[in-house]
Amino acid sequence: MKVFKKMANSLSFISKGLILLSLGLMLIPQITLAADGDILTGWSEEGYQFKMQVISEADKTANLYGYYKTNYGGIPCVDENISGVITIPAESEGYKIVAVGTDAFAGCAKLTEVKLPEGIKTFGFDAFVACYALERIRIPSTAIDLYDGEGWNIFRGCRSLKQIEVAEGNQYYDSRNGCNAIIRKNGNVLIVGCVTTVIPDDVAEIGTSAFQGQTELREISLPPSVKILNGNAFAGVPLTSIDLSNVRQIGFGVFQNCKDLTNVTFGDELETIGELSFYTCPIKELRLPNSLKTIGNRAFQSCTQIESLDIPKSVETIGGEAFSWCDGLKELYIPANIDTIGYRTFYYCKNVERITIGKNVCFIGSDAFAGSEKLKEVVSYIKEPFPIEQWAFRSRYGDVPNPFETAVLYVPKGTRTQYAALEGWKEFLRIKEFDPTANIIVSTKAEGLGSMSIGGIYEIGNEITLAASSEEGWMFKGWMIDGATVSTDVEYTLTVAEDITITAVFDKDPSAIQTTRSEGATAEGYYSIDGKKQNTPQVGVNIVRMSDGTSRKILVK
Repeated sequence: MKVFKKMANSLSFISKGLILLSLGLMLIPQITLAADGDILTGWSEEGYQFKMQVISEADKTANLYGYYKTNYGGIPCVDENISGVITIPAESEGYKIVAVGTDAFAGCAKLTEVKLPEGIKTFGFDAFVACYALERIRIPSTAIDLYDGEGWNIFRGCRSLKQIEVAEGNQYYDSRNGCNAIIRKNGNVLIVGCVTTVIPDDVAEIGTSAFQGQTELREISLPPSVKILNGNAFAGVPLTSIDLSNVRQIGFGVFQNCKDLTNVTFGDELETIGELSFYTCPIKELRLPNSLKTIGNRAFQSCTQIESLDIPKSVETIGGEAFSWCDGLKELYIPANIDTIGYRTFYYCKNVERITIGKNVCFIGSDAFAGSEKLKEVVSYIKEPFPIEQWAFRSRYGDVPNPFETAVLYVPKGTRTQYAALEGWKEFLRIKEFDPTANIIVSTKAEGLGSMSIGGIYEIGNEITLAASSEEGWMFKGWMIDGATVSTDVEYTLTVAEDITITAVFDKDPSAIQTTRSEGATAEGYYSIDGKKQNTPQVGVNIVRMSDGTSRKILVK
């Protein structure tokens, strides 16, 4: 590999031989051209040297050259100790600069600005990673690839960034509305953000690592248009709260190591929480929405402040170690919609005292509940038990009390013999049977007011729906349990957990003015139960004004 140095006359060459003219009197130096891939030296406008690599000798094009060194960075194209501003020319030593290569400025921790020329088209992996003092960057209008297709923010860890701009006329990227971010136009994906970023209302995704390492970023507002958060989007950012009400998908490690994140709000659109999404976050209250389908591996690992966990009935998959090391949990309830409890799903949740396992669970992985040193009860609704590893409940290391000795295993009536003969269950010294059903009593306070669903004996963990219908002249007010109103909807769905009495409450209908009806009368208007006019009947109880002046009540289900 040849290295060309700047000469006083700005010519770079190496004499490789001499050509003897036919007269034998004159010697002329033979100039050797650079080859593709050769490393040359260029000069910034401030007089700093930089390395550039020939892309095409024929086209006289080169890139700013850095190269990968270790897991912690590479060798940049300039001296790492250069501070302040560096201006890269459009052309140096006869070569047009058309690319910023891999690790080109990686680790240049004192640079505050890199001024890039028009003509640069592509940027390589980690081109500006760990430029901790970098405050400003302008992307040329000629840029076509910021390596975002590979899923990485090339400005990752540039924690001092405050001004981000894409030059007008760029076909692929912009910084619309002065948002101080880089947005890929295709898909409206924000790929680079900083502490001053204001996310525009039309952004659909936050790109991989977009805000990773922004250690001064304390708060951020996601507009309703943002549906997807890609991997590591906010990893390590000191956010204290985040509203994810409109987000549908949370990718790998999006909020991992956000050590100050205590408040997270999820919305009813959320379907996926990816692997390591909230790893080590000190979330205090976890409310998962009923739209959620997938909880990834280690999604909430080491979230030690979570005290309660309600797994929605929509969840289909819970990954390995998803809630491991969640020391704040005291009770675990695995609903009937879950059929698999994976490897170390609830590993070393040390303060759990009671575990309830739903009837449809058909696999419990190794170490699933191991390390629960305060465990007192395991309640299994599984009617056809299967063998499990003894390490599913017991620690391999003997560092916590043996749950087979300290906890009682409760099993459905008639299944004790089966459990006592199976690996992983038979080790419990105390196995007791229980009745896995509950009596739901439905009542009303008077006759003739209306009708409602009839109660009965139901299996614990099942969902049942009760419905009420008012008689003429009466209106339904709500459902009450122990004197408290639990719903005002005519249909009420509950999960059977214990014996209860639920009361349907009716009251006189003030809107039932006339009761004499004429044959052939037609509907002239629809009203809600509180008298508001409606264009069409709505779900629930509706008041209908008839053409003969009477009013009727209808129930729409």
